[in-house]
Amino acid sequence: MNETSWHKRARMSILGACLLAPLRTTAQPALHEPVQVPRLRCHDGVCRPDGAQPDAMPEAVMSGDGLITSPSGGRTPIGHEQIFASGATTGNLAQSQGPKPGTDPPPVRRSRILPDSATGPETGGERLYHEVFQPAVYPYKRMSVLDAVDDDGAMKLRSTDPRRIDVTKTPVGPGRDPFYGSVVVDFVAGQPVPLPTPAAGFRILSYRSVPARSLQFQVDSAENLYATSPTGGRHRLIYLMDVAPRYFAGPLLSPGSPAPLLADVPDDLLVSLPRRLQREATAVLRHIGVRTSSGSDYQAVLAQLVNYFRGFSVGELPEEGAGDLYLKLAMSRRGACRHRSYAFVITALQAGIPARYVENELHVFVEVWIPDARGRGGYFRRINLGGAPLQQRVVDGENKTPYREKGSDPFPSPPSFTSGVPPEVRGQPPHRESSSGTGPSTSESNGTSSSGNNPAGPPSSGSSGNASGAGSGQSGKSQSDGRAEKGSPSGSTTSKPGRVESGSATDSGTGSGPTSSSREDAELQLEDDPSQPEDHRSELGHSLATTQVSMQAATQAYRGGSLSVRGVVRSTGSSASGLEVQVILALSGGSRVLGRAVSQSDGRFSIDIDLPTDLPLGNYRLIARVRGDETRRGSSSGRYDALVTNH
Repeated sequence: MNETSWHKRARMSILGACLLAPLRTTAQPALHEPVQVPRLRCHDGVCRPDGAQPDAMPEAVMSGDGLITSPSGGRTPIGHEQIFASGATTGNLAQSQGPKPGTDPPPVRRSRILPDSATGPETGGERLYHEVFQPAVYPYKRMSVLDAVDDDGAMKLRSTDPRRIDVTKTPVGPGRDPFYGSVVVDFVAGQPVPLPTPAAGFRILSYRSVPARSLQFQVDSAENLYATSPTGGRHRLIYLMDVAPRYFAGPLLSPGSPAPLLADVPDDLLVSLPRRLQREATAVLRHIGVRTSSGSDYQAVLAQLVNYFRGFSVGELPEEGAGDLYLKLAMSRRGACRHRSYAFVITALQAGIPARYVENELHVFVEVWIPDARGRGGYFRRINLGGAPLQQRVVDGENKTPYREKGSDPFPSPPSFTSGVPPEVRGQPPHRESSSGTGPSTSESNGTSSSGNNPAGPPSSGSSGNASGAGSGQSGKSQSDGRAEKGSPSGSTTSKPGRVESGSATDSGTGSGPTSSSREDAELQLEDDPSQPEDHRSELGHSLATTQVSMQAATQAYRGGSLSVRGVVRSTGSSASGLEVQVILALSGGSRVLGRAVSQSDGRFSIDIDLPTDLPLGNYRLIARVRGDETRRGSSSGRYDALVTNH
């Protein structure tokens, strides 16, 4: 190093020392300073930070299930979030099966849907379902809802003219449940964006967009939701809604309400079918055994339809037989969720029951109108009809809380709706117990309450779904009551037909079935114990009305055939209508729910149940159990011996 360089470096060092020296003589700056975090203040079930505007979106809301917090995020998609876009509405997908397994197309709203005729097993591969709601409603997001039928038989909208709805800027309504939705949206100025909803009958309480925009919301005749922005661009939209829990589950009517009739449906909800479909749907109603008139019991007709269309199975359509797709589907009872939902809606409309076809990327289900007696109002109720097994995965579901339904499924559940073993569903929201104490009320991988909260019939294999690739049907035990079936008895699984005969309760058992009343009593002391009234007092502490149920079974039937069960429910001090009746077969190592019926206005119930083909020969006990509700206790009938023999 030469001298000049050394002197330069020395001067630089001395200068640096001079510049830093004053800092050593002053107080040291604080390395950590306290940050004031606004506290959340909750009032009327709404929680906002200190200093927030009164009409700002709540950071959290209180529900019957606890505190529900608002989602966060900017306008950039997180992970595998989909992007909802202006103009993403199409009527050009009729008769298509939708995207192939493993693909993840952008969300669209379909204005015309006609199912394909591929009613056999679905092709392998994983189907995706995007969960956008907190709490999660998997797999029942409403994306495309249609409420009428076109001349060619396709589902369509009764009215395409949307009407504006206001943002209420109010707290969550009494007795209603809150939901946050969070989506990424590409707006085009003035063009509507189709948005998903968790239920019918919703209200929009508040919203927030990033960047901030003043938005308008509209709905069409089927309560599909749309949002419109005055400017374009990508946004994060978070919207808070509330809905009535009766949409999802529980009794159809309030205790003591008179039973509605078909005549109680408002005229403006009635939808006429094309003339050809009127004739065919009338033939289907006759085939099912449904008789309709203005004085018909509304709930009884609806229960018959649900029981029939839940009895579909996956299989090829018969080649012989006249008629179009609807008639072949309805008569053969073949197909996945999109097929049975399509056929159900057409049949229900002809019977005078307003019904909707509801679709998302994984599953198809239906909504039906539940009227109050004498036309004093009503509401739409979700009903799952089942589907075909599918491999499925929930995107953005792990960090969501599953919605907890307030009650169970009051509709019949035939064996074909409740059979099978569900596969694991990746990414689904974590399990939690339902508020009714009936078991999981989460998504389909293990089934849920409400209307068979499970795509395929209760548990979640996935339901070969909608014509756009929807359908998370499962063919597993229905957990609309939250319990898995205990399985088949050990022993022979021959499919040779057997005969079931009603006998006295004193007959001794033979074969590999239950052989003693003590064994049966032990088997039935399970969570699904039909011999124990489970509800003794209401949540308010009032004594519940008692019920009694009596049952008669057909004198004989054959294994794999149908068994006719009739009976009546009586209740002291209250109506006996609208109660779920389970027909249970006692088995070694457990019990099996063969079917469910709903008591009519006079307490009577009836159901034709399909006897399992895997029953070994022997003596069995048949029991009818009434599940209690908020005002009435459960009870069980006397026990019939059923002898299973060969022809």
